[in-house]
Order: sequence, then structure tokens, then C-alpha cells
Amino acid sequence: MYTPRDVTIIKNIKKLLYSKGYSISGAKKVLWDALLGKSDPDINDIIREVKTDLQELLHIIEGNLRKVNR
Repeated sequence: MYTPRDVTIIKNIKKLLYSKGYSISGAKKVLWDALLGKSDPDINDIIREVKTDLQELLHIIEGNLRKVNR
């Protein structure tokens, strides 16, 4: 199942690929540039959302590991 946040990330990637015309490698470069602080504001929003999602996933994984180790 996908969370609403997952859907948002996918929509943003789709926007880069289809609306802004990036190739997959181009979109990847844009995302990396954003991580390094070399990007436009729209991409920074996407990166913030991805970072938040990754932090949420880490929290879920850590919770599941705690349950397994009990």
C-alpha cells in the first residue's frame, strides 16, 4: 500500500519527467543537485518531502526491529 505522501512523491517525479521534460537520468541529476543545494525552489520542496518520507520509513523500521527483538 502507498501512503498519501508516497503518492505525492510519485506525482512530483512524474512532474519532472513529463511536465518539465526531464529524462530519468536528468531527473536523477536534478534531485542530486537539490540534495547538494544547487537547484531551483520546486526541487527543494520535492527533496524535503523525500527526506521526510525516508525519516518516517526509518521510524517504522526501527519500531518493527524493536518488536522483533523483544
